[in-house]
Order: sequence, then C-alpha cells, then structure tokens
Amino acid sequence: ARKAPSAGSARLVATDAPNVIVDCLKPAEDGSGDIIARAYESARTATRSTLRFGFPFSGVQETDMLEENGRPVDSDGTSIRTDFRPFEVKTFRLTPRAFG
Repeated sequence: ARKAPSAGSARLVATDAPNVIVDCLKPAEDGSGDIIARAYESARTATRSTLRFGFPFSGVQETDMLEENGRPVDSDGTSIRTDFRPFEVKTFRLTPRAFG
C-alpha cells in the first residue's frame, strides 16, 4: 500500500513554559472570525510565559471566560508574553491577519 504524501506539520500554538497549558483554541462564539486561546498555569507557580502562534494576527485582547470585556495585550503579531498567577486561567481573543 502507498502512503499518502505528507503535507508537513505546523504547530498552531506553543508556550515556552512547561507548566503553562494551552487547552483551547477555537473560533470565537460571536462568529466574528476571531480565534480564542485559553491557557492556564498548572503547577501552582507564578510564571511568565510567551505564547507563540502558528498564524499572524493583527490584534489580541485578554478577555473574561465569556470572551467579553477585552483589554488590549501587547504583541508582535505572532506571539504574546504574559504573567500567570498560580493556577490562573487566561482567555485571549486573537484577530487573524488577512492573507493576500
């Protein structure tokens, strides 16, 4: 049997801290086309982490769990650096950059 050609692989999101877990990457509930990323600190340790995304975005906000009340977050268009308190859960709303 022949193997299908490999299209390669890409990581959609990665963190540089082993105790920060990204457990959700999904479309925003409001149908805006934004992407929601949810991450949490898992080792009861205050941690600074960089989240790197496998796609460019034009803006990012930190929101509540309902994806509302956004506050702008500094970014370079592909990553964000943020501080987590012990066991803190954070939700980010990313606006993908248009291709073309």
